[in-house]
Amino acid sequence: MSMVDSNESDGPLRMTAFGADDSTKKRYNVAASRAKDQLWVVHSLDVSKDLKQGDIRKTLLDYATEPSAIDITRQKATEEAESPFEESVAKNLIEKGYQVVQQWPVGAYRIDMVIVDGQERVAIECDGERWHSGEEKIRQDMERQTILERLGWRFIRIRGSEYYRDPERTIGHVINTVHEMGLRPVGQMVTAQPESTLLQKVKRKAAEYMANWNAKPSLAISKYSTYYNDK
Repeated sequence: MSMVDSNESDGPLRMTAFGADDSTKKRYNVAASRAKDQLWVVHSLDVSKDLKQGDIRKTLLDYATEPSAIDITRQKATEEAESPFEESVAKNLIEKGYQVVQQWPVGAYRIDMVIVDGQERVAIECDGERWHSGEEKIRQDMERQTILERLGWRFIRIRGSEYYRDPERTIGHVINTVHEMGLRPVGQMVTAQPESTLLQKVKRKAAEYMANWNAKPSLAISKYSTYYNDK
């Protein structure tokens, strides 16, 4: 996949988003998923300067540069969740590409998790049957939400019974609501696949090619990143 481009301005390139009806995203997904063993991404970009946060090209290049980042993020979601319900919701949103901050403090209160996109924020509250049932608890939750809404917070509440009945449908509804509020994913990660013997051989040969290429600085026209996808 070639991402060679020329940036002649001082700022980042015009952002490549998901496209109408996610058309661009679908093309990238097809390109990345059709490789049976290995995909090479050839680019000429300084990812930190040339591409805006949320650019689909940055998403792929970030993953190609550090494929283990998703595992670190998942582990953090497990450690910071206060219940299996919160952990499942956080991981689901992270895997959809959203930046999620758990246990967000606001004064004397704490929000289960917050989706962040630049300066935009949306609070996500996970109402489990154990901790958020009963008339008194519901009243306290609503009073707390009212106070935080006066401070400018926007809320999306997810009930445990609804989520576990159909997780994908529930998360889909959350994502549609977040989208309507103007927030977008900042990067979509792909679950790493186990490596086959063939893939290991291909990667070793690729490493040899890269070493030879880097040993010839006069030929180093493009920067390279690799993304591995073992089917």
